[in-house]
Amino acid sequence: MLCLRWDFLQGSVFAICILAFFTVLLAVVPSHSQVSVSVNNYVASAEQFDKSRSYEKAIADYSKAISLDPQLYRAYIGRGMVYDKRGLYDEAIEDFTKAIEISRGTYEAFFCRGLALANKGDHSEAIRDFSHAIFRDSKQYEAFYYRAASRFMLAYYGTAIGDLTKAIKLNSRSTRSYRMRATAYLALEEFDKTIEDTSAAILIDPGFYKAFHLRAAAYYSKGRFWKAIGDLNEVIRIHPEFAPAFVSRARAYCAVGDKDAAKINEKRAQELDPLLKAPCQ
Repeated sequence: MLCLRWDFLQGSVFAICILAFFTVLLAVVPSHSQVSVSVNNYVASAEQFDKSRSYEKAIADYSKAISLDPQLYRAYIGRGMVYDKRGLYDEAIEDFTKAIEISRGTYEAFFCRGLALANKGDHSEAIRDFSHAIFRDSKQYEAFYYRAASRFMLAYYGTAIGDLTKAIKLNSRSTRSYRMRATAYLALEEFDKTIEDTSAAILIDPGFYKAFHLRAAAYYSKGRFWKAIGDLNEVIRIHPEFAPAFVSRARAYCAVGDKDAAKINEKRAQELDPLLKAPCQ
């Protein structure tokens, strides 16, 4: 009886130990729902840190979310965007590449990687990614705009103009699209088209001083110096500290033979930026 009793006790102790072990194990190993909650909390926290420009903390929380769920698409996108803001383009490209692998290629992932590549200065690769994004969603004007920007940087002015025309069709109030297309036309010496596009941008935003400055360059190139001076007056009225406008107005005054006015503008330009050269001798 004693032996039987001992066996019984041994079995009871063993059963209690096993039960205790699994109880501890369940307490230590989080459930799927617990992991999901933690992941969501880290992502939400990272997004808030990103909004407040606490980028290191945002990266840390996105990384914690990824450590819990290595296939979490939105965490790679979010962390990649923060890396891009900080100028860590290689890290951003790596995260967007992982997002592309996980999602098998979304518009968002290709577009974001395209931006990081463009910011890094790799415009040829950026153009490829923007093209992939456009293939997936051709209704988003941003992809056409940024593909045009990369093409512009490579001096592919004709194809840049084509992309900007599509961007404007998708968003007719995009002043930056009009301005970039106007700049491409200026590079091709199509001055009337430059004037047309800058005028459209000014109609949308009368305070768009860069459009006035660009239109003044087109008027100057056409020999319409007083029209250029009129636009430059507007630039300076809107933005009195914009030194290039004083340089441009000095050149225009030189062109009409008003050397005194030219010298006054040269002086003001150099007060604002000592590195600017006097355009009129």
